[in-house]
Amino acid sequence: MAPHRWVLAESLETFWMPDNVAGQILLKSSYARLGLVLCAAAIDPGWRGRLVLELFNANDYSIELYPLEGVAQVQFFRLNNPEKTYETKGPKRWQAQTGI
Repeated sequence: MAPHRWVLAESLETFWMPDNVAGQILLKSSYARLGLVLCAAAIDPGWRGRLVLELFNANDYSIELYPLEGVAQVQFFRLNNPEKTYETKGPKRWQAQTGI
């Protein structure tokens, strides 16, 4: 990945979030130590689709990224009383998204 450049990446996994589970997307520390930055939103309860990750190389040198080598991980949180799910709030712009 070229220095000071942004790229979009798509997860191989398709997520089907239950109405009582949310997710947080985190960059793996080995890539953070290389100067890679991840911009990603939370995964809302009730959302389904593939994740789109926005990656930035903050270095003055290139970083090697390899296919099928995970750069991110997801933490899941069980919610006691979810107020709204992706299905019940606003337009469902990214529901069942495939592709970047």
